[in-house]
Amino acid sequence: MKIIQIKKNDEIKELNLPNNIMTAGFFDGVHLGHQELIKKSRNIADNLSLPLIVMTFWPYPKQFYTEVPTPYPVLTTQNDKYEIFDQLGVDMVIEIEFNSQIQKMEPQIFVDKYIKAAHVTKFIAGLDFTYGKKDIANMDLLPNYARGDFSVEKVPFTQLNGTKVSSSKIRSEILKGNFQSAKKLLGRSYITKGKVVTGEQIGRTLGFPTANVENDDDYLIPKDGVYFTKVQLDENEFWGITSVGNKPTYNGNRKYIETYILDFNHNIYGKELNIEWVYFERPQKKFESEKELIQEIKNDELNVRRYIQTK
Repeated sequence: MKIIQIKKNDEIKELNLPNNIMTAGFFDGVHLGHQELIKKSRNIADNLSLPLIVMTFWPYPKQFYTEVPTPYPVLTTQNDKYEIFDQLGVDMVIEIEFNSQIQKMEPQIFVDKYIKAAHVTKFIAGLDFTYGKKDIANMDLLPNYARGDFSVEKVPFTQLNGTKVSSSKIRSEILKGNFQSAKKLLGRSYITKGKVVTGEQIGRTLGFPTANVENDDDYLIPKDGVYFTKVQLDENEFWGITSVGNKPTYNGNRKYIETYILDFNHNIYGKELNIEWVYFERPQKKFESEKELIQEIKNDELNVRRYIQTK
């Protein structure tokens, strides 16, 4: 799969792309709905003997439609998405650098610059795909902007047990700690990735050494609390207890993601951990003493081992 990044002053027309089938969106999470859209597009491309191109954007366009643009936590990084796109048979990804210029662009200019210029034969997207100024031009209007240069196909929303599959619904479930619901909508477990960095060593002094995990990629992190997780390190997988929060017992003032890996005690600073979020155990608590905190961690460990036995 080929990946092409289009920066602010780049022109798609200069790529001289072959005729193709294109689908587009941000695809955060690449959930079941996104997967169905890409599979449908792949089938159409195969029937017409044309390559399939996915047009996507970075940074997240939503952050440009707020009063003060701010980073938006994501379900999947660009690299995560591209791995899944590749598995789904996408031939090429065109990543558009989203900026205020695109945000203010007239819909016709957007269509001419990014779709027509890519030599698209058929454009396929979900009902909620929007483009151009004010983010209001939609799939119903796209045939007008296409002016006969390409055809348009709208794909209905995917539903699961009567629930619309959407990134916003998945976000809501993750923030509530409902990981099994999120898993069904995603089609896989929710996983975040981060590098292990030096922390305050509090867990080690308590007898429970933890991996302090950075979130440089701005993954959506569940609400503060204690979770049962699976940790993937290199080729190995371990169960763990992951704490999210500001260490209230120690009056902390910043959020940490710390994982106590069961039956494991090795130096892994600088390593990347994949954290699979499995079960919300309890909220964060402030304890009156370290003795109480240690006892609670022991209870957490006992509970996670019981939980493992049920799996």
